[in-house]
This record gives sequence, C-alpha cells and structure tokens, in this order.
Amino acid sequence: MIFKVMLRIYFRMGCLVAVAIAWMGCRSTNLTEPASKSVSPPDHWSSASGSLPDTMTGAAFDELRCEELDGLIDAAFRQSPDLASMGARLQLAVANARIAGAEVLPSVGAGFAGSETKQNFIGLPIPGSGGDVLTTRFKSYGLNLNASWEVDLWGRLRAGKKAASHELKAAEQDYVYYRMSLAAQVSKAWAQVVAAQTQWELATETAENFSTTSELVKRRYLNGVKPSLEVRLALNSAENARALVQQRREQLEIATRLLQMLTGEFPDGQFHSVTKLPFPTGQVPAGLPSELLLRRPDLQAAEWRLKAADSRLYAARKALYPRLSLTGTAGTSTASMDDLLSSDFTVWSVASNVAQPLFQGGRLLAGIDLSKARIQEALAEYHSSLLRAFGEVETGLQSDHWLRKRHTSLQLAVDQSKAALRLAEDRYQQGVADIFAVLESQRRYLNDRTQIIEVRRLLFVNRVDLLLALGGGFEAADSPLSPLSSAPPVLSQN
Repeated sequence: MIFKVMLRIYFRMGCLVAVAIAWMGCRSTNLTEPASKSVSPPDHWSSASGSLPDTMTGAAFDELRCEELDGLIDAAFRQSPDLASMGARLQLAVANARIAGAEVLPSVGAGFAGSETKQNFIGLPIPGSGGDVLTTRFKSYGLNLNASWEVDLWGRLRAGKKAASHELKAAEQDYVYYRMSLAAQVSKAWAQVVAAQTQWELATETAENFSTTSELVKRRYLNGVKPSLEVRLALNSAENARALVQQRREQLEIATRLLQMLTGEFPDGQFHSVTKLPFPTGQVPAGLPSELLLRRPDLQAAEWRLKAADSRLYAARKALYPRLSLTGTAGTSTASMDDLLSSDFTVWSVASNVAQPLFQGGRLLAGIDLSKARIQEALAEYHSSLLRAFGEVETGLQSDHWLRKRHTSLQLAVDQSKAALRLAEDRYQQGVADIFAVLESQRRYLNDRTQIIEVRRLLFVNRVDLLLALGGGFEAADSPLSPLSSAPPVLSQN
C-alpha cells in the first residue's frame, strides 16, 4: 500500500514536470551568433601557384614514413607522460559535461532515519515508586523518497549544458592536435638523430682520410722530399678532424636523449638508427586550397571554445530571471520498524518555489561582463590561431621552394669538390702539387657534404611542419599524422 500511495504522489509531481517540460520545449535558447571572423581565407597561397583544384591526389606523408619511425611514434603514443596528461584533461572535460547535463534533470534520493530518545521528568515522582524519577522513551523510524527539480524556464541550465558540451568538443580536438604534434615532434627528433649519426659517420670517415694524408706527408718529410711546414699543416688538419668527431658524437647523444624523452624512455643516449633519412622527393602540389586549414584540430578547438563562451554569456543573462523549483517528499514515519511499509503511516509533501534575485551586490551583472570578456578573448584567440596557421603554411611552402634550390646547388658543389679532391690527390702523388691543395680540397668536400646532410634534414623537418600546418596532408582526408579513427565534429550553427 505504501508504494501505491507514493506512486500517486509522484504521479502528481510528474504531471507538473511534464507540463513544465512541454512549455520549455516551445522555447529556444536563441544563443547569439559569435562575431564573424575578421580573417578571411585567401583564394591562393602567395608561395604557390595554380588554380584551386577540387581534390588532391597522393599520400603526402607516405614518402616520409618508415618502419623505424612508425615504431617510435607508436611508442610515444603509448608511453608519453605528456600525452597521458592530455588524456586526463579530456576525461576531466567529459566529467564536467556530465555534471552540467545532470543540472537539467530532476534529482531523486532515498533516505532512512531511525532514532530513540529517553526523557526524564524531574519532580514528578510516581506514588509508590519510592521517589524514582519518571522516565519515558520515544522511538522513531522513517523511510522516504524525495525529488527536486529546477524548471529551466529560460534555458539557463540548457545553455550551461551546451557550453560544457562545446568545451568537451574543444578538449577532444586539443587531444587530437596534441597527438598530431607529438607525432611531428618525434619525427623531427628522429630526423635530428639520423642526421647527427650521419654527420658523426662523415666526421669519422674524414678523420681517417686526414690521418692517412698526414702519415703520407710525414713519410715524405722523413725521406727529405717535403718540408716540415706541410707536416705540421697535415697534423693540424688531422687533429681538427678528430675533434670534430668528438663534437659530432656529443651532438648525436644529445639528439638521442631528446628522442628518448619524447617516446617516454629513459634518456641514456643509446640509440643507433638503422634507417637513412627519407628525402621528400614529391613536390608540394600547386594550388593547395586554404579550406584544408578548416580540418586543423587546434582551429576547431578554438571555434568550439568561442561557441562555449557564447553559451556562457546566454546563461549569465538568464541568471537575472526568476527561478522555479519543484520539490516533493513521500514516505512513512512510525515508532515501530515493523510499520515502515504500512500505508497507515504515510507522510508526503509537495511544494514549489519561485525566487527572483533582487540585490546581490552586482554579482550577476558582473557575471555578464565576465562572459562578454571571455567571448572577446576566445574570438581574439581564434583569430590569432587562424593567422598563425596561415603563417605556418606560407612559411612551409616558401621554405620548401628555397631549400630544394639550395639542395640542388649543394649537390652540384659536392660533385665538384669530390672531383677536385681526386685531382689534388693525383697531382700530389705525381709530385706536381703541394699538400695545401689536398688539404683545402678535403676541407671543401667535408663542408659541402656536411651542408647537404643538414639541408636534407631541414627539408624533412619542413615537410613535417607543412603537413602539420595543413592539418595532416595535401588531401582533404583524415590526418596521416594522427591514427585516430574518429572524425572531427561538425560545427553547429547554434
């Protein structure tokens, strides 16, 4: 019986709730549209030529990938503490969104209470009791269900829920972008390790060549063929070459430790690459559409934050309006626990409350001003992110153009210095040239090869930065730098 009575009571409350929900369903939050973007995408990039194609072809990142690099990126995704921190922030945003969503729904709770009280009546002895104090005991038990609900007449709570949902989407995009950035950082750090290892191997090879040359000059000096000046110059070059080997080794260990920290491993400096640095042979397609930037997760996150700030402003304005709350309680109250489920001891109450804020020291108005300022802040941050994205793409396109020209010239210089070294060595063996030509030719050959290794690394790094700036590649497809299968959210118009 008790449950039937409680069901009747909550049926009445449910009717009130249904009427309120139906009335609110006819209303809309009518969130104000954020200010239009002051930075418009360009029709074409100043560093690229050609018309804007509808689609792009080719996997831009495939030319840079290798099994060794893929393994390092996977290790970073599994072991990076910074990525784990970003994952915790995403879970925090998920929890906040759930909390905000719960504010819109009624809250229901159940309770049980039991008490026993003893009272003494001093000065009222019972005849024949020998003057003992009169004592009485009270027992009370209660079982109840209670419900409360703030009727969201003006959409304040729904606006807060929408704001939390937008902030969750922004956190999701932040996580995706950090994964992409982490993959790019690992790729560039690996390129630095490979280049440093190649430079160390080149320095070792050069040191051996200088050592061989110095031994040859020393023998000729001992035979009275060459003067001591040539011996000293040859020994000087050999020692400088050995010092360069030590310098390259130090640079290799520093680069290795940075790569190990990015992949979440102990930075002991012990890593030997078995893969040569991939060279981005593919040209950047002409006429890249600027709409590729729209898929960048950091730009999407900035836009979601702008929408969230707009929803917060709507909620702050509606905080000035009256609030309607419904509460209800039903249960039993009895002096015996055996009667807790008896309908004869049923108690219940239903109440409503309307509260209109009148004076709070300007707190609500200041909340509106705060929300407006946050909208302006979010809008400025969006514009800043958009300008930075345009700048990154323009810089990447221009750098790719000039680095390729530089690489071509250096390749020709390496060919010429290599040929000059052979001629100088042959002429020295024939006795028609001195050691100065040989040492200078060796120095030039080393310098040209050193520069071309660095330019190859810069081309690789610039291509990674360009792919990241474009949101993943030259196609309007999922980012190859981010293996996440989830697509970015579609921007709403509310």
